[in-house]
Amino acid sequence: SQNPFRSELDSLNDNRWTNATAENQSIADSSLFPPSPRIDEQITVLSVNFESLFDAFGRIVHTEVGALTLYTLLLSSPVFADSIAARSDLDTLVMPILRSLYFSTTIAHPHGGKKSMPKS
Repeated sequence: SQNPFRSELDSLNDNRWTNATAENQSIADSSLFPPSPRIDEQITVLSVNFESLFDAFGRIVHTEVGALTLYTLLLSSPVFADSIAARSDLDTLVMPILRSLYFSTTIAHPHGGKKSMPKS
């Protein structure tokens, strides 16, 4: 059985595009021409502004919860992953993650990973 939370994330869409589609449909509905048939009619369960989500992750991705949430969302939502991959400002997310990784390894291994052997 699949995780229902991840199933919902799989259907995640950017509401900036959903709203534009709805506006175009309302314009088409008010025109004199009959509406064109919609082949791929699908109800979106979960919709969020990807731009706002990206900005929010930029502020919290340096935390463990922020990084894990971003990781889960990237794996579960192909649409969100594609949206992130197309951005030119990925450093907003990548640099805080790299900084956290750098400091976590320096704190965990203060001598550059070299283990000192006990004197016998």
